[in-house]
Amino acid sequence: MTIGLVIMQSTSFCNLDCSYCYVPDRSVRGSMSDETLSHFFRVLFNSDLSPDCRVVWHAGEPLVSGLPFLERMLAIQRRHNHGGHRITHWIQTNGTLIDDAWCAFFKENGVSISISMDGPEFIHDRHRVDRAGRGSFQKILAALHLLKRWEVPCQVLSVITRDALDYPEEYFAFLLENGIDRSAFNIEELNVQTGRSSMVGEDRQELTRKYKQFIGTLFELWKSHYQQIDIRELSQMYHVVNEKSKNPAFHRVSEEHFGMEVLAIKKNGDVSTFSPELIEGNDGDPDAFVLGNVERLTSFAELMETEKYRAIEAEVQSGINKCRKTCAYFDFCGGGHLSAKYFENGTFDCAETEYCRLHRQALVDVVLDNLSAAAHQA
Repeated sequence: MTIGLVIMQSTSFCNLDCSYCYVPDRSVRGSMSDETLSHFFRVLFNSDLSPDCRVVWHAGEPLVSGLPFLERMLAIQRRHNHGGHRITHWIQTNGTLIDDAWCAFFKENGVSISISMDGPEFIHDRHRVDRAGRGSFQKILAALHLLKRWEVPCQVLSVITRDALDYPEEYFAFLLENGIDRSAFNIEELNVQTGRSSMVGEDRQELTRKYKQFIGTLFELWKSHYQQIDIRELSQMYHVVNEKSKNPAFHRVSEEHFGMEVLAIKKNGDVSTFSPELIEGNDGDPDAFVLGNVERLTSFAELMETEKYRAIEAEVQSGINKCRKTCAYFDFCGGGHLSAKYFENGTFDCAETEYCRLHRQALVDVVLDNLSAAAHQA
């Protein structure tokens, strides 16, 4: 067990009301207490950490907790970090609250920012609205440019919905025109809070065709500008396909498939592992995947000895083995996205999901087809 990523929830509250949000209690105010922060860092530094351990503030709008909260957080971290471990902090934010004071804090403390933007305004504002139903694009764009003026490391993270699939050129132009040199995208997932996803439907063939067309066009545009823009999903899959071509024994490995390498910490100190999205629990039990609380732990490794962890781990590994035995895309994927497995099929002990068919299989097909066409032209 080596912890590489911690998703920290300073608050579940968000000042926006995005249509696809999976976070429970996003109307409930209140932030993680200093006591819980202290317990968390005490336990973290008693655990085995990756040399590049990242703490990502997410699952709610972290900036709602305020600048004094994050200043206290860093002070508490320093008090507990007797071994001089290197921790990098990221904030996943909608950006609407960013001002010069925030930028000064980010710059001074080496905090990196990931801004949630879904592309051009007409796509973004369909889903990312405030609590009065107003679009958030212009506020967030202003924050993005403010971060660039302060030279704060920043990337853009998008959620791709069905609405975006007809507009790959417009999406790429949005990245290019706004000087976004690092970006990533996820597809809208089925989740407990909304009970739906525009990317899961009966018209599976048509949806797959449109998604492949979207990715194919995006890939062609990206190839001409890859030195300017790193699009995480495209560059990662290109690397995976390239590695597989050089080494037939290669297969992708996901950190979320190894218990306690990825942690999610709720604002009350409850701990879960594997996929960060599991923080929402299931339809009948919001604590279905909670393994313990930082107040009662010495090390996160203790959670691996619990009966609940062992049961989840066994189910996860059984599902990965099913993927290995039944899926032609296994080496390019590594065993599926665990939250998609659970929220689509009600168990981790399964293989293919709608998420797999799009965000893994279609993506692999596009990259392989592109490389094959390039090889024939050479």
